[in-house]
Amino acid sequence: MATGKIDNSLLLKPFLREVKSCLSMYMILGVQSYHYF
Repeated sequence: MATGKIDNSLLLKPFLREVKSCLSMYMILGVQSYHYF
């Protein structure tokens, strides 16, 4: 059980980092498109 939780956290950290980068990219694109419209 403990090892599974550790593996999940190790997998989750890079995943969250990818999500954050994607969100920031979407925010930048959204701001640019908002300025266009």
